Amino acid sequence: NCFLDNNRRNGISIISGNTITISNTLISNTNGTAPMSGIDLEPNSNNEYLENINLKNIVTFNNRNEGILIALRALYGKNDKNVSIAIENHLDDKSGFAMGFAFPKANADFKKIEGNVTITNSIWKAHSSDLVKFHDHNENYVNFKFVRPKIINMDGNFSQKKMDALKSKSRKGGKFSFIE
Repeated sequence: NCFLDNNRRNGISIISGNTITISNTLISNTNGTAPMSGIDLEPNSNNEYLENINLKNIVTFNNRNEGILIALRALYGKNDKNVSIAIENHLDDKSGFAMGFAFPKANADFKKIEGNVTITNSIWKAHSSDLVKFHDHNENYVNFKFVRPKIINMDGNFSQKKMDALKSKSRKGGKFSFIE
């Protein structure tokens, strides 16, 4: 339970970990130097891991870039990896993007990386045309499942148009599924 405001780089950075839970946290107004995300899940090397990471009841507000960024580029390498991240009840309001994803370029030396990222009951308040940023168009090998996501227009109504745009855009990035 915490409130993190006016953070310079990220509100919270998770570089490597197993069995980490962050809950009931408000992260706002992150700015200053990239990546400027509320929460940044971003290993620095293939020797690190993201296993059993649980984010529950997170509110991200007015962060310069993403509310939550999942950047797996550096995780690929000589060692097989299994990613497991669960995000439940994430509310983003007025961040540059509600979420962001970054995947590595294909490389014959990469070992297998697999796993699951499940994003359940998210509510993203739309103030721009893109709520999710794909930092590149590289192949993704981790399964991303969006369960009952909601995109709300600035007038407070559900936006089917923006939901359809997200589904269309995410198909280009790899293994994404939606359960409504």
